Amino acid sequence: MILNKHRIAAATLLFGLSAFAEEATGPKVEFTGMLDADVVGTYNSDASKMDYQANHEADLVANVKFSEKAVISLGMTSYTSAPTPGGGTPANDPSHWAPIVFDGVWASYEFNNGLKMLGGDFAVSEGAFSYYGYKRTRVFASVMPENYFRGVGFDLKGASLYAGADDASTATEVYGAYNFASGDFTARPFAFYSDDAAGVENVKAGITLGGTFGSHSVKATYGFIKDNNMDPTHTMKVEGTLGFGKVSVAGSAYYSIISDKKPTYVATIVAADPLDPTSTGTHLEEGFFYVEPDYAFSDLLAAGPALEYHLGQKGVKDSWAGVYPNLYVNPAAGMQFVFWAGPTIPMDDKNADVTVSAGSELIASF
Repeated sequence: MILNKHRIAAATLLFGLSAFAEEATGPKVEFTGMLDADVVGTYNSDASKMDYQANHEADLVANVKFSEKAVISLGMTSYTSAPTPGGGTPANDPSHWAPIVFDGVWASYEFNNGLKMLGGDFAVSEGAFSYYGYKRTRVFASVMPENYFRGVGFDLKGASLYAGADDASTATEVYGAYNFASGDFTARPFAFYSDDAAGVENVKAGITLGGTFGSHSVKATYGFIKDNNMDPTHTMKVEGTLGFGKVSVAGSAYYSIISDKKPTYVATIVAADPLDPTSTGTHLEEGFFYVEPDYAFSDLLAAGPALEYHLGQKGVKDSWAGVYPNLYVNPAAGMQFVFWAGPTIPMDDKNADVTVSAGSELIASF
C-alpha cells in the first residue's frame, strides 16, 4: 500500500509539474531522461528449454527553472533489479506497475561570478563504462558506482566539492573533483571519503584522462580503493573509438589488482542494488577485453560483431569468450534499436556447454 501511494504521488507530481509549466508564466519545467529496455533468450543443452528474460531501466528528471540561475530538480527511476525470468514485463506485474523509486530532490543557484551552490540529494560516481554490459552506474563502475547522500556542494570553474550524510548508515561523505580541459585533452582527478557508524573509513580516488584526435577518441581511468578493513585495490580502464569514415571500431579494456593479504570489502566496485535489500554487492570481475568493428550502411543502419574475453571473478575459474553480431537501427537522434545474437563460450570448464543467446534492445535519451 505504501509503494502504491508513492507511485500515485510520483505520477501526480510529474503531471502537476507539466500542467504548471503550460499554464504559468513563472517557472518553466523541462524533462530529461533515458530509457533502456531489452528482451533476451538463451539456450544450451543443459536446459530443457530456452530461458527468456526481460529487463528495463527508465530515468526521468524534472527541472523546474525559476530563472536561468535558480533551478530545482526532482528525479525518479524505474528498473528491474535483476533479470526477470519468463519474460516478465511491467504490465505483467500483479499491480500493473514496475517499481518506481524517488531519486531525490536538489536545488542549485549560480552567482554572477560563476560560483554555483547546490543542496539536496547527490549521486556521485566515477569510472563509468561505455562497455554495454556495465553501463548502469547505479551498480557498475571501474572505481565508484553511484554513492548517495544528502548535503551541500559548490561548483566553480571546473572544481566541485560536495559534503553530506547518508541517512541509511549515518555516514559522513565528502566528494571532490576537478575538470581540466586544454584543447582536445581533458583530465579529471577525483576523490571520495566516507565513514560510518561502525567506524569503517572508505577512500576512493583516481584520475580520468581523455583525448580527441580528429574522428578518434580515447579515455582512461585509474582508481585507488581502500578502507581500514582491506588492502588497496587498484583498477585500470581504457576505452575508445576509432573512426574511419563508414567504419568505426569501439573497444574497452579493464583490469584490477586485488590484494590477497586481507579480505577485500565486498561493495567497493560493484554496488549493492538499491532496489534489492538482500543484495550486498561484490567485486567486478578481475578483467576483460572487448572490441567491436562496425560498418555504417547509412544513417539508419549499421552492423558489426562484438568480440570479447572475460577473466571472471578473481580466484574462480569462470573465464569466457563471446562473439555477438549486432544490427543497429537509428531512426532518430537519441533513439536506437539493437538486434544481436551469438555464442558464449566457457574457457576454463571444458565440459561446460556453449550458450547461444539472442536479443533486442531499445535505447533512448532525451
